[in-house]
Parts: sequence; structure tokens; C-alpha cells
Amino acid sequence: MAEEQKISWFAELAQLLGGLVLVLGLILGLAYLVRRLNLTQLAQGAITTKAVTSLGGKEKLTLVQLGDKQYLLGVTAHNISLIDTISPPIDIPATGLQAMRVQAKDKQAQNKENQS
Repeated sequence: MAEEQKISWFAELAQLLGGLVLVLGLILGLAYLVRRLNLTQLAQGAITTKAVTSLGGKEKLTLVQLGDKQYLLGVTAHNISLIDTISPPIDIPATGLQAMRVQAKDKQAQNKENQS
């Protein structure tokens, strides 16, 4: 009887730890995908981030649009530098998951307009 309780206790502990590892792994995996696929919200008000390209480490090139001008920025951990001003703006088509997100956002906006 004592041996059965010992086995049962180890089985419950193993199941608990296995579930914990699975949940933590899922959270970390999804966080990595969000960062890797750049699924964070890009458009915020009058200033819109059109494209971001990682150069390694904490360095990246960012194309930002403000009105009818675009600005190419070099971004590091300690500095943001204006590399070039682009006028007229260039159009960068959305691809992959970003395109699906933009389409869903446009569809929501159309539904709100139709309901009004």
C-alpha cells in the first residue's frame, strides 16, 4: 500500500512539472514568434512604421512615414539617426502574416462603416 502511494505521488509530481514545462515552453515559443515575425502593431496614429529590417544585435533600419514623406532611420540601442528622407513615399506591399493582419483590419473598418 505504501509503495502504491509512493508511485502515485511521483506520478502526480511528474504530471504537474510536465504541464508547467509545457505551458512555459508554449509562452516562450509564442513570444519568440511574435518578435521574429514582427507581429506587433506597426501603425499608430499619424506616424506609421512601413518597414523594419534587423541588421543584427540591436541595430535595425526603420522606414517611417509622416504625412507625405518617409524617413529612413538607423536605430541602435543608444541612438537613432536619420539616414535619408524619401519624397515621394515608396509603397511597400505587406507580405505574409502582416498582409493578413492588414486585410483583417481593413475588413473591420469596412464593417464599422457599414453598420453606421
